[in-house]
Amino acid sequence: MDDSLLLHVLSFLPHLPLSTLPRCRLVARQWAQLAADDLLWRPICMTAFRLNEKVGPPARGEIAPPVSSFMEAARAWELLRRANGESTLRHSEPIAPVWLLSARFWRKLASWAHEHLPVLLESLGPPAEEAAWVRLVQALELPPSLPGLLQLRALTSVHDGQRLRLDAEIAVELGVLGPEYLESHPPTSSSINQKSHGLLGGYSAYDRFTCCRLFPLRLVEAWTLAFRARCANISLAQLIIGGDWDLQKFVVLNAHDGEVSIAHIQGRANALLHTHRALPAGVGVECAPHGTQLLHWLDEYATRLGRGMYVCEELVPLHASTMGVSLFPQTPPRQTHAVTRGILVAATSCAAPELGSVVYSIRIRLLAPGEEGGLTATARGFVTAQLCSRHWVITDRSGMVEHVRGDGVIGRYPLLRDGGWRDDSGRSRDSMWGGREREGTFVYQSMTSCSGMTLEGELTFVPGSISEPSGPEFLVTVARFPLSGDEYIF
Repeated sequence: MDDSLLLHVLSFLPHLPLSTLPRCRLVARQWAQLAADDLLWRPICMTAFRLNEKVGPPARGEIAPPVSSFMEAARAWELLRRANGESTLRHSEPIAPVWLLSARFWRKLASWAHEHLPVLLESLGPPAEEAAWVRLVQALELPPSLPGLLQLRALTSVHDGQRLRLDAEIAVELGVLGPEYLESHPPTSSSINQKSHGLLGGYSAYDRFTCCRLFPLRLVEAWTLAFRARCANISLAQLIIGGDWDLQKFVVLNAHDGEVSIAHIQGRANALLHTHRALPAGVGVECAPHGTQLLHWLDEYATRLGRGMYVCEELVPLHASTMGVSLFPQTPPRQTHAVTRGILVAATSCAAPELGSVVYSIRIRLLAPGEEGGLTATARGFVTAQLCSRHWVITDRSGMVEHVRGDGVIGRYPLLRDGGWRDDSGRSRDSMWGGREREGTFVYQSMTSCSGMTLEGELTFVPGSISEPSGPEFLVTVARFPLSGDEYIF
């Protein structure tokens, strides 16, 4: 039979099981060659694994290795399927895009953390063991082949969440796990510093400080069962896969469809779980195909880290022990800038759905003469300048405008100088007392319920100081910025 005709005949063979074509290769030399052809194996890879490129499975989050043929790729992915439980992963499941996207997320995160926050890498757990996975699905009474669980499995096959002593101590203290759980979490010099070690980042405003981490499977199981017992409206499909250090904000994964939400609990007896979709409404099957919403969300987060939208800094200003990933966007258009007489004001905000608020950050710095917008003391007309008052202009969606005026900012009156500022405070400018000398940028963070609006305004400064002015007051512009959450919520 002609090669092209035989190849056409072989294409009608059932693609599954994968042993069909290899058996055909035993018939004759001609069959052995044609039954390995990519024209036959490429549709098999698409049907069985949703794989459209000649690559093998990534190992521990590394780059997927190229292979010479689709037949070789199919063999490698089938081995991965069997290694992760042949009885629970059917051939209809999209194992390839899920595992490839998981590997890409961990690779991006590791690259960023290695340079900016190595403590994150130190907190990551080893790959989850098969026993831990079996225990999870049995305890939660869920089919392991659900799209959400398939993503969680791929994610934990590289790192089983974060192993933070602080999280273990809280779980044991609240009785969701026994004291033996602490044995796998060696004591650290200070567990309290781990408040800011959540890889999903955080923020602070007033007395609120949050920073979310990804939980290992053992904590996913424990907290999910605890929430089922406490919350009247939680569904069996909702898994608690992450949360902040004080259990006020949670990351919820829907096992059935893979959707991700940010949630918080309201009430004590018959408490309710309030969820907020973490991905834009348009991101679903089209943008995150084959049930990869969780991994798409994480990949977007890692991309933002790499682009410098989120940076490593003190989550609570002036507290060095709170170094972590800040969720205040620090690139345009989410962060705006304005320079007036050498004073730079940067403003940005992010959603805090667990607070029903938007948190915002204002950063003020006196630029050096060599920087863009910087001036010499002679050109700007002062050596030091002190903030006296603020004037905010809040505009809602309909165009309605509200004006807010007051002394200082959250009770502080920073006195700017080259390279830093003095931290003066008081209930008013008339009852102010001198503070410590600080280096770098003055940062203050606050919150508002004015979600969906914009904020702009002016800060009144006086040359010299409030007590000893060296010239007339002048206004420093705060450029308009949105008081709204991003299309993604982290």
